[in-house]
Amino acid sequence: MEKPLQLQLLFLIFLGLLAGTDRALAQPSAGAYEFRFNLSARSGLGSNASFLRVSGQIGYFLTANSEIGFSGSAANREASEVRGTVLGFYSYHLRGLFKNPRLLPFISLGLGAGFNDRTLFAENNEIGIKYFFGNRVGLTSSVTYQVRSEGDNELLFEFGLLTLSR
Repeated sequence: MEKPLQLQLLFLIFLGLLAGTDRALAQPSAGAYEFRFNLSARSGLGSNASFLRVSGQIGYFLTANSEIGFSGSAANREASEVRGTVLGFYSYHLRGLFKNPRLLPFISLGLGAGFNDRTLFAENNEIGIKYFFGNRVGLTSSVTYQVRSEGDNELLFEFGLLTLSR
C-alpha cells in the first residue's frame, strides 16, 4: 500500500474513534467564512506519476449546511511542468451523522479550469470530513476525484488545516 494512502487511512481511523465522544462545540453557521490549506498526494490513474500538491480554499456558509467558494491548487510535477486548477465549488455538510459535534462530514462538487501548458475544463468530486479541535480551528481529510477534459484524471488524498471567521 502506498504511504499517502496509509496515512489517509490512519487519519480516518483516528477521526472514527473520535466519533463516539460527545463534546459541545460551535460549528460553522450561516455567514461564516472558512479558510483551508491542504496538502494532497496525487495518484495518476493509468500512470505511475505521483506528486504532492498544495491548495488553498475560501468558502462562505449560506446556511449551516451549505457552503460555496473558490479553491486553487498547484503542483510541480516535473522540473519544467507546473499544473493546477482553479475551481468554484459547492459543499453540503452532513450534520448529525456522528454523535460527536466536532466531526463534520461533507460532500463537494466543483467546476473550473485546469492548467499546465494549456487551459482545460476540470470537474471536482470530493468526500471528506472536518474535525474541529477548537471553536474556529480544525483539521480536514478528503478524497477527491478530479476529471479533466484532456483525460488526465486524478485521484487526490488531501489533508489540511481550516479556520472559521466566527
